[in-house]
Amino acid sequence: MKRKILFVDDEPMVLQGLKRMLRSMRNEWDMAFAESGEEAMGILEGHPFEVLVTDMRMPGMNGAELLKKVQKRFPDMIRIVLSGHSDQELILKSVRTAHQYLSKPCNADTLKNTVSRACALRELLKDETLKQVVSNIDTLPSLPKLYQEIMAELQSEDAFMDRVGEIIKRSEESGVPLREVEHEVLGTGHGAVGAYLMGLWGFADNVVEAIAFHHKPETCPARRMGALAAVHVANALEHAFGPEGMKTDEAQVDREFLDQIGVAQKLERWARVCETAIQ
Repeated sequence: MKRKILFVDDEPMVLQGLKRMLRSMRNEWDMAFAESGEEAMGILEGHPFEVLVTDMRMPGMNGAELLKKVQKRFPDMIRIVLSGHSDQELILKSVRTAHQYLSKPCNADTLKNTVSRACALRELLKDETLKQVVSNIDTLPSLPKLYQEIMAELQSEDAFMDRVGEIIKRSEESGVPLREVEHEVLGTGHGAVGAYLMGLWGFADNVVEAIAFHHKPETCPARRMGALAAVHVANALEHAFGPEGMKTDEAQVDREFLDQIGVAQKLERWARVCETAIQ
């Protein structure tokens, strides 16, 4: 199924340029184009879209106002800013309503990768099983309040904590890694739960992405050195050089992924640094 993406910019020439640049995506994206925030809202009221890509400095309803309206009316929609450096003041106003920021001029590959990554992350965070696992904390507005409730949860004796105990016991008895037993018992894993909570707190997508995919970086559309690669390697090395009880299959580094992003040759040096630091 094609992804439905709405582009908004008050300059017709910019929209024409986007149409030409993204012509190769016609088989994957169903694209619409609007020349104002008002026109964009009219389109959205009549048809569902997955992604909004908007300029910031527009007459009438500017980008910040559009993002705020879309967030309120269509909260599940991915919201991306594509704007010039001169729009910093407006961009600051949208810091809580946009998921990603791209600067003009933006090449096709950067735009495609940004949309693909954002969609992959949102699909993970919308998983119904995941929502059920963390349903008791899925509307927490701030970290301190969340911390208090998590601590209360950890000290409680309810069925959820019994399931946590079941996970640990099964892992110890069978030798199966904890993350595999997590999925068997809960239907999701700690990476997905952690990413879901970070998303609720409003952390940047690259941080949420690193947590969500750190066990299986190959499932993320991103193919570059960044937070995800760093967390994946750090997690594997910690398990490789930590106490004996930590030396599980999580110590395995995805070398193919590291090859793809061009840093596989650095792994040996990173391993030496990690081993020295842990010892």
